[in-house]
Amino acid sequence: MAILKKGDTVSAISLLLISLGVALFYQAEWMSVNNDKIFSKWVLIFPIVVYFGWKLCERTFPKKFQLSNFYINLILLLGLPPVALYLGGFKLAIASFILPILAWLLFINVKRLKKWKALVTYQMIIAMLVFFFGAFAYQSTALRIQDGCGSILLDLGEPAISDSSLQPDIYFVLLDAQTSFESLKKYWDYEDSTILKEYKSLGFQNVIDAKSVYDQTPLSLTSTLNMSMLHEVVISSETEYLKKLIPCIKEAKLFRTLDKLGYTIHNNSIFDALNKKSLYNYGLQSAYSTYFKVMLRNNTPAMIINFLKRKNVNHKNNIFKHLPEDHENALINLKEQFESDNVDPEFVYTHLMLPHHPYYVDQYGNRIADLDSVFPMETELKKYMYLQQFRYIHDRLLKIFRSRKVNRPFIVVIQGDHGFRELNNEHDGNERYSIAYLIKTEGLDAIQLDSAKLSVNTFKVVLNNYFGTKLEYTDR
Repeated sequence: MAILKKGDTVSAISLLLISLGVALFYQAEWMSVNNDKIFSKWVLIFPIVVYFGWKLCERTFPKKFQLSNFYINLILLLGLPPVALYLGGFKLAIASFILPILAWLLFINVKRLKKWKALVTYQMIIAMLVFFFGAFAYQSTALRIQDGCGSILLDLGEPAISDSSLQPDIYFVLLDAQTSFESLKKYWDYEDSTILKEYKSLGFQNVIDAKSVYDQTPLSLTSTLNMSMLHEVVISSETEYLKKLIPCIKEAKLFRTLDKLGYTIHNNSIFDALNKKSLYNYGLQSAYSTYFKVMLRNNTPAMIINFLKRKNVNHKNNIFKHLPEDHENALINLKEQFESDNVDPEFVYTHLMLPHHPYYVDQYGNRIADLDSVFPMETELKKYMYLQQFRYIHDRLLKIFRSRKVNRPFIVVIQGDHGFRELNNEHDGNERYSIAYLIKTEGLDAIQLDSAKLSVNTFKVVLNNYFGTKLEYTDR
């Protein structure tokens, strides 16, 4: 009986350790996504609640609980190696299984070999400690992603503002996967130039042959908003890709520069911008936390676990389920911000997941598919659906920018972050980098666009023309 009592106590302590480990693990995940060093109260509340819940059950059902306690311990023990493998890799998984057995061989009396509860108990002690320290190591990794962007950006220099007298309002509309009008004509046989003509009638210029320097959204945005090319190691390293790029977008050079100049920053985006949280709630955070875990602990079991978690996607848990609502909120905000008669200068950052998939809306704004519909599409069907969403979003934007901004000079930039990536033919390589780039200035001198064709130069052009900087353009 002494062993049983001892085992029950240790079991409770083991549960406390594993619940704290789980809490730390998900706290680390939350911090990695939100780039926040503040610990959540749930890190402490969760294991306390679990511990006292366990002890309450033990006192309420003492006889039944002793037996169930043993089986629960056994299940947890058998489940530790795969969990440890997912959390910390192969070595931690081996340790979580081998170390308890070694401890048992060293510390358990031979006469107690038949006392399986004692075996499980002592295994649980060390296994839980291994799990706990594994979770703590993961927590530390999450903290380290807050490091600066020195290993990411080639150009760390801050823009030297010599003229801040104009301070025009700036509206940056980023359209995900928006290819150029030239590509639409070439690869879609899209001859209707009504949309482009309407933009030109409103004073927009179309930058022909504009290119993104990268074909992935986080890479492209990091480059554009920091006005810098990226180290090649970042492009080839999946770990760095997610550990560092998202914080570099949040603390981007452009945001910091405008913030120092007294700009009010509005964030209608899928990413955080300085202290402005992302507008979208459609689940990019969940998606990126999934990618974070896979990339950080780059191993097959992690990928299998994430695959199993995501394969039965339905409308209720689809990460895109809020996308229509988020798009609508972003467009409503953009319209209000564009029409407002503000006193301080404003930078409005609007990132729309259009005409990028999922393809769910036609050119008139009617829903044509459920967001949880997952089925293979032929290239021509993808192109057709893409064109429908292209027409829809530009119709909405044209309606917004037909309303005039009063009393203040302003700049509007409408740009793709990368091109269409699903042509599946010999043209795909070039098309991936082809982007639309429309720009309008009002109440300002004509902008010089000679070096504007690369996305890394987009805001160098703006700062050089209207803020007195002398930033060197990237020519690639």
